[in-house]
Amino acid sequence: MHNIIYDYFRQMNLNWSSELKLLIAYGLAMILIAILAFIMYKFTRHYVMKGLSKLVSKSKNKLDDLLLEKKVFSGMAFIAPAIVIYLFSSSFGPFDQLVRHIVYAFVVMTVVVALFRGIDVMVQVYNQYPFAKGRPIKGVMQIVKIVIGCFGAGIV
Repeated sequence: MHNIIYDYFRQMNLNWSSELKLLIAYGLAMILIAILAFIMYKFTRHYVMKGLSKLVSKSKNKLDDLLLEKKVFSGMAFIAPAIVIYLFSSSFGPFDQLVRHIVYAFVVMTVVVALFRGIDVMVQVYNQYPFAKGRPIKGVMQIVKIVIGCFGAGIV
């Protein structure tokens, strides 16, 4: 994206140095990417998440209501803008690999947090059954969370 902006500046025959043109091209590309990512976030948050909540509210299953109540899916709305930033990471010039790694780590941690919330929902559902009073699983699920967290940190 910055190449297009830079080529446009070169064609305009501005009396600027090539370094200044390149710097402005990088800056404008980053601003455009941020705007596009924000639009994707709003779209995902408004349409996809609202549609999902309407779908969940119409179902008779209580598990999906708990998943929505505990905001298991709400953090996933951040993945769409992260994908936009990842796809346009070449526009960040010499920092493209750094941006890719940061976005990748962000997506992994977002998924890990969603899994943690899902485990909390599983514990809440399990505790509603009468046999759960004699057999608590909260400690086991905390160990599962630690394993998932370590696995997520290892992926990053």
